[in-house]
Amino acid sequence: MTSASRPLLSLVNASAEWQAGLPPLCRASVRLLDRVHFSVRQGDCIVVHHRDPSSATVLLAALRGHGALTVGAHLTGERLVRTGVRIRRCSISLEAMQAVQEGWGSAPEEAASSPGRAVVYLLRATRRRPEVAGTRQQWRQWAQRARTAGDALVLVTQHVAHGDDPAVARPRAALHEPAPHGYSLSREGSRVMRLHHGRLFDMPLRE
Repeated sequence: MTSASRPLLSLVNASAEWQAGLPPLCRASVRLLDRVHFSVRQGDCIVVHHRDPSSATVLLAALRGHGALTVGAHLTGERLVRTGVRIRRCSISLEAMQAVQEGWGSAPEEAASSPGRAVVYLLRATRRRPEVAGTRQQWRQWAQRARTAGDALVLVTQHVAHGDDPAVARPRAALHEPAPHGYSLSREGSRVMRLHHGRLFDMPLRE
């Protein structure tokens, strides 16, 4: 693998299990991440759709490198970060996330030549609010600059993916995540994935 193709950030065989109760008679466990292999390379924009806020929280915490994930959760596996790469995490609105996608898709694809100085942005849509006039344009311009600089984005949002069974109940918004109705993300310039039962899957393109 060449230096330029090495991931900026990756998880290798990452698993996280939440446990409660007193063994052996009264014990419950839930697998929040299940043998996840996830890599972020320079210039990537990866959109992760999910139905489970707890699994999404643990995934972001694992990527960020926080030792404390959630109460009772235990993480195994390996986290690899390229030397010099910075990780930034932020919660944004759905409107801002859409603007980021628009800006990323319209930016030139040429990346900076210093991947060791890149930034991986972990952005989670957790709020639904009208953006102040001009803010959407600012987010678009920011995304264009980030892509031109050779940075990478991981966008996480609660969303019903194409092909999902609408009869399956979605979790309540315990973490104040926005409802997915009327919301879609452009695939242009992006890799779209689905976090389901603790596993990550690539989502096929629509015909």
